[in-house]
Amino acid sequence: MMKRSCLIDGFLLLLFLVTLSLFNQEARASLSEQIAIDSKAVSLANTVTSSPPGIMSIHYNPAGLSQLNDGQQCFISVKAMLLEISGKFEADPEFPGFLGGRYNDDPLDGKKGKTSHLRVRAPFIDEIDVPGGAIAAPIAFGFSYRKEHSPWTFANGFYPPYVGGFAHNDADDPMVYGGKALYIQHFVYLSPSFSYQFSDDFAAGLSIGIGQSALGAEFDIRAPNELVALTSELGETSSDLDIPILSQLVAPAPWFGGGINPYDPIAQVKFKIRDDFTPSYNIGMLWEPAKWFTLGLCYQSEVRAKMRGEYVAALGENFQNAISWLGSSPTTLVMAQVLGLPTESKQYEKGYCMVEFVLPRRIQAGITLRPFKSLKLMTDMHWTEGSVNKYLGVHFDQDMQVFQFIRILGYSGGSRSLVAELNMKNTLHFSYAAEFQALDWLSLRCGYEGRESSVRDDYFTLLSPFPDLHIYAAGAGVTFKNGLQIDFGGSYICNKGYKIPNNSSKQLNSTNFTDIVYNPYAGLNYEQDLEIFELGMTFTMPVSVMGQGIDRAFTLTERLIDSVTPF
Repeated sequence: MMKRSCLIDGFLLLLFLVTLSLFNQEARASLSEQIAIDSKAVSLANTVTSSPPGIMSIHYNPAGLSQLNDGQQCFISVKAMLLEISGKFEADPEFPGFLGGRYNDDPLDGKKGKTSHLRVRAPFIDEIDVPGGAIAAPIAFGFSYRKEHSPWTFANGFYPPYVGGFAHNDADDPMVYGGKALYIQHFVYLSPSFSYQFSDDFAAGLSIGIGQSALGAEFDIRAPNELVALTSELGETSSDLDIPILSQLVAPAPWFGGGINPYDPIAQVKFKIRDDFTPSYNIGMLWEPAKWFTLGLCYQSEVRAKMRGEYVAALGENFQNAISWLGSSPTTLVMAQVLGLPTESKQYEKGYCMVEFVLPRRIQAGITLRPFKSLKLMTDMHWTEGSVNKYLGVHFDQDMQVFQFIRILGYSGGSRSLVAELNMKNTLHFSYAAEFQALDWLSLRCGYEGRESSVRDDYFTLLSPFPDLHIYAAGAGVTFKNGLQIDFGGSYICNKGYKIPNNSSKQLNSTNFTDIVYNPYAGLNYEQDLEIFELGMTFTMPVSVMGQGIDRAFTLTERLIDSVTPF
């Protein structure tokens, strides 16, 4: 009777967590967090805090290392992923246009775009664009050791806790103004870890991550704005106001060199930066007071990255003409100096830049229930401190003409900094999973995660185009007599029909001319579909089994060479 009462209490706890999650509907989805590390975790939709996945407990809950077999173990994880983000732009019928409708013919109206490549930064190599948005590669590996009957377990691994990237390389893709290409990633190169089994029902663990953070971005810039439209209007109306001598002394025609159309490209910017030493740590515990109940907790520290690297900006022809006009007469020259505007145009600007960014800390709590010996039911709570990122600042080594010029639009971030307001928020979401031991050697798994992010609707940007995401996952585990275990995992991640109506995001389509950074789609409604397909395999085995496999591979290679050698 006591066991049955405890079992009922456990199910009530699980029901409480499920019910609580139904009220948590405001959060946004974030793709980059622990999306492609371990195939078992993928198949369970990352619901593994109370049932950690082997050696990759290093990340999900270091206390889970105590559940590994004695001796030396090793693993390697291989992933294949397909990403497709498509967007559609349509003019808002209620938007009157700029200057009372004088400019209301956005060439992006009715245009569609789609990711053409995956962009990643391969460790120890550089940026790589993978055509078709699909990639397959080893993503993580590691090893563990425990002396027989020892309470201590030690491990180390290489893995990417944060990873994501895409590119729009088609020439007529309208999404290039919001984010032509982007990658952001954090690779842990070394992760010395240990766990200690304090008793039969309690273990704790710690892992130290020594990694590299990298960020790369590329985008075209345009400024559909009332004041930008005014320069075009003044340039057009003054084209015939060429008064000899007077015009040359005061304001040569056409004004602003002909002006900048609000739909003209102003510049193309690209930068890639990294921080080669970004430490972190994870602390976890596992408590199993009964065979049918396990509680897991894990704290993942924030990662503070101070990334440095190179940038290049190619300035548009009309923008160059406007800058040259500011230095074309004594009057315009004085005006430019008073306002701090540039007076000598450049075709390119390049140099070094720096970005400080925080990958936020996370807390995960989970429970596992065993209503039957062969069945596990799991749920996890995931909390992320996204609010640590209020602003994103890119700091350059020289005065940038684009930032100097947009001072007349009210930009106050300085001439050497691009300052974007993020106003991210803390998030809380839940995931659920089940594992069925169908046979002694076969486990079947499935899971669901409603992934949240700190990005608010009113700050949505195509540089972070991940709204509420649904993650549907499934997989299996196969164990062989020699200790080899192969875990298969796949997930389908999606959000279709996500909409950002015109003038609803400060970083996408605001028509308020004081929202300077950055609204390339002012006047347009935006609708997006996102789909990601992920497949993976993880191989875990005793080191001796791997050694035997390597010996066999060399033997087969030698036999093959001998069979084709004529002498």
